[in-house]
Amino acid sequence: IVIADDASELGATCAKALKGYGMDVVLCPKDGDAVLTAIKREKPDVLLSDVFMPNNDILGVLDSMKSIDKKERPMVMVMSSFDNQQLEKATLEAGASYYFLKPFDINTMAERIIKLS
Repeated sequence: IVIADDASELGATCAKALKGYGMDVVLCPKDGDAVLTAIKREKPDVLLSDVFMPNNDILGVLDSMKSIDKKERPMVMVMSSFDNQQLEKATLEAGASYYFLKPFDINTMAERIIKLS
């Protein structure tokens, strides 16, 4: 799992919880370009990312991921503190599998990742 949030307590908390479920986790900067680089380098099964990032938001990342072979694309789960149904719909239509509204329960997040991946 690549978590696009290496500078916040939430990123570290998510990483710790997911490791507790036996998952391999890599933290990368909350930056769209860094996320795309991490996806190509790590080839994760899952990307957990915030909607809003410098250089490329999640919609841009999802669009750029179309150039990656479908078998190598991670499932994308998105986190946001911005409660907007249009943004949630656009994110899911662009290819995200799940949209978490912050704050969320870390164990529920881990269970969703296990269930969907």
